[in-house]
Order: sequence, then structure tokens, then C-alpha cells
Amino acid sequence: MITRIDHVSLAVRNYEAAKDFFEKVFGAVSGAAMEDSSLHYFWHMFTLGDMSRLELITPTAEESFLKNFLSEKEGGVHHITLETDDIH
Repeated sequence: MITRIDHVSLAVRNYEAAKDFFEKVFGAVSGAAMEDSSLHYFWHMFTLGDMSRLELITPTAEESFLKNFLSEKEGGVHHITLETDDIH
């Protein structure tokens, strides 16, 4: 049984514009962030009002695994992470 949605991850081309939008419009509060140099992307986690979490991910190099995902669009939902008490 799924107990909750842990976070929704949005892949974006323009990280700064997306960050500004979610902070200004939705009041997103900045959390952990890190660049992964081996997978060539940057991620940033935000908390929303009821402790929901939103993650922005953006490529940092042409070799990024996000290249194909973003090849024909500005961004979109990349994945939704769910929490469960028992994966089996």
C-alpha cells in the first residue's frame, strides 16, 4: 500500500526561472540541493505548505541523462517518488 507521495520531480531547462516561479507563486521553501557530476545534473528539493516536496532537476552538461527527456519540451514531470511500508 502506498502511504504517501514523497516528492514530484520536474525536469527543467531553465532552472532559475522554474525556481523563481515556484518560490514566488507557490511559496516553495528551499531545501537540499546538489550537483551530481557523474550523471551531469543538478537537483534541488523544495517544501511546499503542507510538507509536500517538489524537486527540480536540470542538466549540467550535454551528456546528461536528461538530454533526451528535454529534447522536445521545456520541462515536465520526470518522476513521482512514492513511499510504502512494504515494497513486497
